[in-house]
Amino acid sequence: MAAPLKWNTLEEAAVWLSDKTKENWSPRRIIDFAIDRCRPDNIVEDYKYPTYLRTIYPKNISDYLIWVSLRLEDYSAATYVSEGIKLKEKEIKTTFVFKDNLIELNSTGKTTISYVSYYDQSISGRIDKSLDHEVEPIVVYCELHEIVIDLEKPNPVFPSIPIIHINFETLGIRDEELKQLLHDYLTLPKKKPAKKDTKLSTIQKDKAAFQGIAAALWADNPNLTQAAIINHEEMEFFRITYTGRNTLPGWSSEIDPRPKGSRRGAPKKYPST
Repeated sequence: MAAPLKWNTLEEAAVWLSDKTKENWSPRRIIDFAIDRCRPDNIVEDYKYPTYLRTIYPKNISDYLIWVSLRLEDYSAATYVSEGIKLKEKEIKTTFVFKDNLIELNSTGKTTISYVSYYDQSISGRIDKSLDHEVEPIVVYCELHEIVIDLEKPNPVFPSIPIIHINFETLGIRDEELKQLLHDYLTLPKKKPAKKDTKLSTIQKDKAAFQGIAAALWADNPNLTQAAIINHEEMEFFRITYTGRNTLPGWSSEIDPRPKGSRRGAPKKYPST
C-alpha cells in the first residue's frame, strides 16, 4: 500500500503501518500509541488536545459545528468540529476523538462525546469574520462526560447537541494523521540494545584456568588419567574450591585428549583437603 486511504479503519491503518515499519501493528497498538503520544490537557486554558484518531458520527448533527478550543471567552482559536470526507461510495462526517475517549474505550468498549451549544449572536458575528459568511456555525464546547446541570441555576437557553457515540467500529484515521503517526513513531528515540554481559563469572574463569592447566599436563603426558590430572599438585586450589562429585571430572572430561574407548572406568575419587 503506497499511500494511506483518505479514511482508514483501524484495521486498514494497521496493515499500512505494518508494511511501512516492517513490524506487527494492530488496532489496539494504534490506540495505545495514540494515547501515549497525545499531549496532556491544558488545565490552565481548559483545552483538550485531540488524538490522531477520529470517529464517524450521524448525519443528523449539524455540519457547521465550531469547537471553541480555548476558554469560552477566547474564540481566537475556534475550529470546525465537523469534517466531511468524500469516499467512492459515500460521504462520511467525522469529528475529533480525545485521550479520555480512548482510555474509556479500552476499558469498556464504548465512549461518548457531547458537544454543548454556547451559541451567542455577538460571538457568532466575530467568528463569522474568518469563516464562510453563508453559514451560521454553532459555537460549541467539548465535554467528554455527561453534563451536570446546577438545579439552582436556570436551564441553558440553547439545547445540547446530540451525544456522539463512539465504539471500535466508528473509529478511524485520516491519511494526514496516519502519516503524522508514522512520522512520530519513526522519530522516537530508539532504545539501545542491551549490551551483552561479556564478563565471565568466577566459575567460568576457574573452569577455563583448570582446563588450561589440564591441557598443558596432557600435552606433556597424553597418557595421564583424569584422576591424575585432578590430583596433580597444580590442581590443589580447584580441589579445595570445587568439591562437587562431578564438577572437576566433568571439566577434565571435556578436554581429555585420549580416545573415549581407552579411558578406563570412572576417575578415581580424590581427597578434598
